[in-house]
Amino acid sequence: MEYSPVKMPGIAFQNYINDINIAPIFGNFKNESSDVYCVVHELGHSFQEYQSDLSHKSLFNILPPIDISEIVSRSMEFYAYQYANLFYDKDASKWIYLHAIGVVDFILRFCTENEFENYLYENEDAALEEITQEYMKINRKYLPHEYTYFEDLICQGADYFMFDSFISFPKYLIGYVPAYINAIALIFHTENTYEKYLDICKHLGYRTYEETLNAGGLKHAFSEEAISLAANTLRDIIKSEHMNMLNKSH
Repeated sequence: MEYSPVKMPGIAFQNYINDINIAPIFGNFKNESSDVYCVVHELGHSFQEYQSDLSHKSLFNILPPIDISEIVSRSMEFYAYQYANLFYDKDASKWIYLHAIGVVDFILRFCTENEFENYLYENEDAALEEITQEYMKINRKYLPHEYTYFEDLICQGADYFMFDSFISFPKYLIGYVPAYINAIALIFHTENTYEKYLDICKHLGYRTYEETLNAGGLKHAFSEEAISLAANTLRDIIKSEHMNMLNKSH
């Protein structure tokens, strides 16, 4: 967890050591609010792998697709809201507020990248100018606030040339979106939340996607009902925590 200047900052990951049944978390942090987000997120993965190993005692833990495996980590992020004061004391509302806004931003960016990626693979002979125009069109739809500055450079492709996800791991980032939507429904809109979360953790990778959703009482993430529920929940959290911050400032 200690910061090292020779390692990439602000990220974390976890692994599982079967021989001794532990799931350590590794990170390189800079004492920023995102550090807690990273630790809590990876704790969700660690908890799941530990519980799964206790339940199934396999030679290796089965890693399901990202749209399933990330439900447990994203859920842990939201589960941590009730303990935010232990991390941030009187500034707990600020962390919850920033995290909820960050979730909205993540979802919009992942959907943007997915739609742009679809265009790239469906139009492999497109000229650079056409690609850039399509990129700007898609981005303005999801992220209209992005282009106040440096629009001339962005229009030349300076933005999307920074990302290699389209080549390195295609169709990866979009998997975080259904995971977030399902996590919001699980943590904020189900009864016996912890019991359902624990059950999902114990058997993650040993059930089908459908069975996993049923275990949590969840609907398909791309259904209109699930999307509306997630959007309204995030909006309410942001409004509520913003009011909390305003009240504390007076």
